[in-house]
Amino acid sequence: QIAAQNPQAALAMGFLDPLGITALKAIGGSADMATENFDGISKTFLVIEQPTKGLMNVFQFPAIEQKPPKWVSTNASAWFSLNWDIVGAYTAIESMVDMFRGPGTVAALVDQIAQQEGGPKVHLKKDVIDVVSGRIQVVMEPGKKKGDEPAQDRVVVALGLKDAKKFQATLTKLTKMAGFPGQTREFKGSTIIEFEVPDFSGSLEPKMAGLAIGQDQLMFSNDVTAVEAMLRGDTDGDALVDSAAYKSIAEHLPAKSSIVSFSRQDSQIETLWDMAKGGQAGAFLPQIDFSKLPEFDTVKKYLTPNGGYSVPDKKGVLFVSFGTKKK
Repeated sequence: QIAAQNPQAALAMGFLDPLGITALKAIGGSADMATENFDGISKTFLVIEQPTKGLMNVFQFPAIEQKPPKWVSTNASAWFSLNWDIVGAYTAIESMVDMFRGPGTVAALVDQIAQQEGGPKVHLKKDVIDVVSGRIQVVMEPGKKKGDEPAQDRVVVALGLKDAKKFQATLTKLTKMAGFPGQTREFKGSTIIEFEVPDFSGSLEPKMAGLAIGQDQLMFSNDVTAVEAMLRGDTDGDALVDSAAYKSIAEHLPAKSSIVSFSRQDSQIETLWDMAKGGQAGAFLPQIDFSKLPEFDTVKKYLTPNGGYSVPDKKGVLFVSFGTKKK
């Protein structure tokens, strides 16, 4: 009826339908506090008409068994993992571009870039998309403080690889290009690429970020020591997957999921607490004397881990997040 009265609306709908956006029909959810098993739990459900097409096919996350690998330390303040159908996403984007620009447009452009003189001779589809698995993990660890100075968190991003040897060859081509900003060095039989990055915690000293391939992962971190630890198989202590904190979350996770997350409230709040207690929040709330806050250990014992997951459904996708109860 709206389309009949408004030709512009009809034209817009004509574009939206091939893009698949009209498949998103509804969204709803619930939130509960202080339940029998949780401090709080929220659920969100997206109703998506099946089968999906167009843009919706870019965001396909098949459910698989997911848990932290052994190289993720129990010191981690957060761990996030998703399984992305990256080949399907590429195909969806290729189909949409070809729909507007003509069949074979994307394939021809990718071939042209791969054969460009002076370039790294890397083929986006064959050397990258077809080689990565689509498993993406992000790990955060509290940085080690020097005296009373705040420390920048260590962030690690790991991309799963189907063929680590082939991706290493692609990476080597990139490092040999003129003007490549990183430096390479050998470590434990692997090649580490180092980059100088600023320390956003406030220190004037630059930090060394690192990138390397190991354990069938392409790993990048803002702190190269985290990459070295992964290559050694050293978790700086026990593994997160074996910790009581993670197990308290894992017991509420499904056997297979598209997305999984774990976080510690204590690790995330402690840095802010110490900054406020040290006077760094005074500029924003000068009327409050945060120095009178108790030591963080007095409240730490009340903070429990949080978890979350996403699973596909025949009618859409379900997102769940929860905070565990202290036992």
